[in-house]
Amino acid sequence: MIRPLWGVCLAMLTVLAAVASLPFPTAGIKTPGGGSINGDQEILADPVRPMIYWAHPDGSTLSFLDAFTGNELSSVVVGQGPMSVDLSSDGTRLYVAVSGENQTTVVDVVQRTVLRAIPLGFSPLSVRSGRPDRLFVSGAQDSVIRIVNETTGNVVDEANVFRALLEVSPDKTVLLAHSLSSSAVTLDTFDVSADRLVFRASNGSDVGENPLQTAVDWDAGLAYLVSGTPYGIVVLAVSNLTQVGWLPMGAYPQGVALMRNRHVVIGIHRNFYDAALWVFNTTTDAERTTVPIPVAPGSGYVSEQSLLVASDVAGTVLLWTEGDFRLLTVDPSVSPAGPAADGDIAGLPGFYVRARVWRGLVEPPSNTTTLAVDGTTLNSVYDPFYREVRAVAPLLPVGRHRVTAEIVWPGGSNSVTWNFTVTSPPAAATFVVVGSNPLRPGQTIVFDASNSTGLGTITFVWDFGDGAQASGPRVTHAFAAPGVYRVLLTIRTELNVSDSLARQVVIGATSGIPPQSLGAIVGIGSFAAGLALALLVIVFLRRRPRSGPGNGPGAGSRRP
Repeated sequence: MIRPLWGVCLAMLTVLAAVASLPFPTAGIKTPGGGSINGDQEILADPVRPMIYWAHPDGSTLSFLDAFTGNELSSVVVGQGPMSVDLSSDGTRLYVAVSGENQTTVVDVVQRTVLRAIPLGFSPLSVRSGRPDRLFVSGAQDSVIRIVNETTGNVVDEANVFRALLEVSPDKTVLLAHSLSSSAVTLDTFDVSADRLVFRASNGSDVGENPLQTAVDWDAGLAYLVSGTPYGIVVLAVSNLTQVGWLPMGAYPQGVALMRNRHVVIGIHRNFYDAALWVFNTTTDAERTTVPIPVAPGSGYVSEQSLLVASDVAGTVLLWTEGDFRLLTVDPSVSPAGPAADGDIAGLPGFYVRARVWRGLVEPPSNTTTLAVDGTTLNSVYDPFYREVRAVAPLLPVGRHRVTAEIVWPGGSNSVTWNFTVTSPPAAATFVVVGSNPLRPGQTIVFDASNSTGLGTITFVWDFGDGAQASGPRVTHAFAAPGVYRVLLTIRTELNVSDSLARQVVIGATSGIPPQSLGAIVGIGSFAAGLALALLVIVFLRRRPRSGPGNGPGAGSRRP
């Protein structure tokens, strides 16, 4: 297989930078002796625990990650330049090839502490646990594979293989060595059942250039290899290292991971302007799905910075690309979208309740999604463009509410619950009293609360303090008796926000004599006035001179 020289150079520069730019900040340089890449052997998924072990080749620590979340639980210092990690057969110890200090560090998995360091006379690249008291270790600076006595660090046997990445069968009888060279891919197998490296087979055909990483399914007897070319995953038979299949991907494959219990192999490619995660069925070799991975395109080739690991126990795939972390689940899942978890949202105008839907790296033939608020299931729909399920939120009162999203498929389900708070501006009750002053019993009085404010529709309830009530923004009322009355207005919005206002209304008694008494008095006064007038006429008439003969004008007078 022929490839242009510039392509070979660029690919080699790419893989050499793979470990030197990990997302976690670590101290120190890569390693004095570990000049080559390490096939991403610095990261390992525990086969029985939901745990990821991650050594940092450009630092000196080993991290313990939660396989469900990717969060770091703790870390331990193992020495400068840890290049490879493996578990003991019983799963109680970790072996870390520390190339910068010519040793293998042994770590207690449960206690997460260093047990001891096994001194080596060389800089290790790859380490794999063997039969009791045996380790298989390759050199980072030389071309030697060694069987090492775990107790003493002494070399039991060795074979020449250029910078080999090692994998060993579960029964510790077969060792696979994947040589890291810039030319054609070279793989060798050895029989190690008798403390000797006995050569078994080597790949005789051209299976690519610029090897990157190998994942082995020992139960199926298959090895999955990615390299600079071809653009895919090469499938080899472990027994004789002949090619038995090929799973096509995009240009520049970068990594491969296996999920044996789920019969899935996962690869990643990183091109100039695109990247994707590819999922294949290991039984049928059929492509299950492709997940695009955003990249930051540049004018030239961007150095590969991806790191891929899969946890069969947690059913998760952890992927770091150019400093970004992504966690993907094999099965479908749902996650909060809106309202934001523990966030606030205005109750009006209306809003959507939304959940992101991940259909799974291995999508089941069918699934059902539901949304509920405070235990009430909503009428939801799935939007394939935004990959989310959404529903119109019901009218919710101000306060805290709970959303539950669930996806169900044959044989499984996933759900998530989160809280949010509905908010609203405060309501303000106010009213005016309209009536002639002073207010009297029986008078019709207007009570107007039209200037009260609140979000949405407002209800008005009046209590007049005399046992009578009314509703509405503008009402009338007449008080039957004089007194001081406490008039209470309570308003409430659609979002159950309320406010109240109370005022005293004084109803006064009528001043002077009551109207019926006043009429009687007026009648008596008229009678008295008439009587007085009659008496005056009589007095006037009695005092007036009489007229007659001898008395009137011209009457003569009597002489003596």
